Amino acid sequence: MSSFNEALRKAGIGTDQKNDYNKKKNGLFTLELKLYEMKDHIAAMIRIYQKYLEAEDEDKFDYIDSMANRYGYMVIAFQDIMTCIGKLSDTGKKIEAYSIRRAISEFQGLFSEECHSRKLDDAVASFADRNEIVHVYENYKGNMETVLENVQNYRDEYQIINHILWNYCEKENILQK
Repeated sequence: MSSFNEALRKAGIGTDQKNDYNKKKNGLFTLELKLYEMKDHIAAMIRIYQKYLEAEDEDKFDYIDSMANRYGYMVIAFQDIMTCIGKLSDTGKKIEAYSIRRAISEFQGLFSEECHSRKLDDAVASFADRNEIVHVYENYKGNMETVLENVQNYRDEYQIINHILWNYCEKENILQK
């Protein structure tokens, strides 16, 4: 048995049979990992941003590149979290994976009160910048400026978004199903 199958079995997801696992438990396992992953990327972006502020000249470019990588991974984790929530709550059962824009829309719909009261709409909408940053190489300088602006403007809001997702998953008991 492979070490991956062994890990799945220990997590209560897999069985002793090859390629046999509980899809529901696998989704819950993935959701929790993605919540941690998003949190870690946000924390890393904030640390890198602080280093960027203290850096000089050429080093700043390295820090911006690092922030851009973390930013991209944070958005992918957010997208995966929203897909998992959709599948677990039956709103997105037939969708393999949400697009970034669909994930943003689902978040804004599900947490409209929090988005309004905490002014999170711009922060969550900034996740859509990931597509441009990752896929449009011709505008490297502009893309890096966008990442820097997003981290400067929304780093606290990104933490709040992650916190809202954790609280929702715990309140709805979807990490324990």
